[in-house]
Amino acid sequence: MNNKLLKLKQSVFKLLPWRICYILRFICWKHRFPRIIHPKDYSDYIFRDNLLGRHNSHAFLADKVEVRKYVEERGLGDTLTKIYGVWDNAEKIDFTQLPNQFALKCNHSCATNIICPDKSSLDIPSACAQLNKWLNAKHDIRYEQHYRRIKPLILCEELIPCMPDGSFPIDYKIHCANGTPVYIQVCFERTESSDGFRKIYSTNWENLNFVKNDCYYSGQNIPRPQHLDEMLEAASKLSKGLEYARIDYYDTPDRIIFGEVTLTPMGGWLSYFTQEALDYMGEMIKINKQARI
Repeated sequence: MNNKLLKLKQSVFKLLPWRICYILRFICWKHRFPRIIHPKDYSDYIFRDNLLGRHNSHAFLADKVEVRKYVEERGLGDTLTKIYGVWDNAEKIDFTQLPNQFALKCNHSCATNIICPDKSSLDIPSACAQLNKWLNAKHDIRYEQHYRRIKPLILCEELIPCMPDGSFPIDYKIHCANGTPVYIQVCFERTESSDGFRKIYSTNWENLNFVKNDCYYSGQNIPRPQHLDEMLEAASKLSKGLEYARIDYYDTPDRIIFGEVTLTPMGGWLSYFTQEALDYMGEMIKINKQARI
């Protein structure tokens, strides 16, 4: 019975205008009304800007193809991955021209990646079918409307090496306020079947204990990345002029590698962040905004 009620609730929500649905979801999730006029915490700012469509003018930053131009314009082209091709249909991909290892991605949404560590074992027809399915689908989260302004494309880029244990490379997600890095969300031990764990560090690499003690929490200490200073400097350059943004990087022995720019981290829910983490980021957004005036 509970499953039937849940499905009915989800069906009703889908029929509502997305803004009404978004407000109702916020109230249900946060157990309070959203602070739109005077946002206080991180979630408030993201919710306000989603609701008012303020990210639409920066949709190119969420575009995995177009954002590369932005990174180059900021003098950080050396942090970009190698690109092997961009297509508007998977059937146009000539796999014989691709290296043995690569990553295929759609540029207009999230979780649309095919990681290929060995081309000889790749099911090419299945991969093409999946890519075209993603290509023809809209970004799943309705309130992140800026993703729907992106022309859907497929890109193939160099594969960033996995960790020694076979998990995906550690992802350093730097949350910035008006060009100032505030804290670093570290995602590690992620695999195709696991979301792994999260920790949040200060820019001086102090554990801030900003992650809720739930399924994403780990007491494990993550060593300070070799190129932390370079990542922070690059994140500062890319987030300058933006009220807030999350800039993602990977650290390798040779250099830092740009991941993406996210204007709406976790859609604003930030479910495993503590309230202290949300309040701190909200305060830093406010302080750094006033410093620019």
